[in-house]
Amino acid sequence: MIIIDIVISPEWYETVVGIIGIPVAVIGMIYTFFLINKVRLETRKTKLEILEKERQLGNLEPQTHTEVQLVKTNEINSIILRFILLFIVLKFWFLIEKLLEWVVGGIYLLTNDATDVEISEHWSTAIFVFFAKILPELIYWAIIISIGWPILRDINKYLNLNLKDFFKIK
Repeated sequence: MIIIDIVISPEWYETVVGIIGIPVAVIGMIYTFFLINKVRLETRKTKLEILEKERQLGNLEPQTHTEVQLVKTNEINSIILRFILLFIVLKFWFLIEKLLEWVVGGIYLLTNDATDVEISEHWSTAIFVFFAKILPELIYWAIIISIGWPILRDINKYLNLNLKDFFKIK
């Protein structure tokens, strides 16, 4: 038996795109680096100008402004980290829920095939439905309420919003 290796060369436009694309991507990354540094410096310059004008007006001392900024930054970081934690926990719970669904569904099918009794007419169907559908949903909402509600409260506190005002009819 003869094995023939067929080498397919790329089309001319694929070669041109590869030749042009790589330097353009490198130039784009270098430009992005310098642009980020420029924006960072402009932001710092603007903050210093604001601090200088506030100092001239005598409204705020620079030390208290810096302390307020640190507290706000820590609050924002805490909210973001807790939201990320909530996201990761919910994704992990989604995996556990799917695994539980497969296991309970497998047990249901095995018991249905192993016995002559139609299990859908039996009382144990309620147990399968509870463990496969209702219990995971209850746990999902318990996770949302236990982790998500404090995050919502802190976001509203940071934005100076009151949840009670949302439900008032004017």
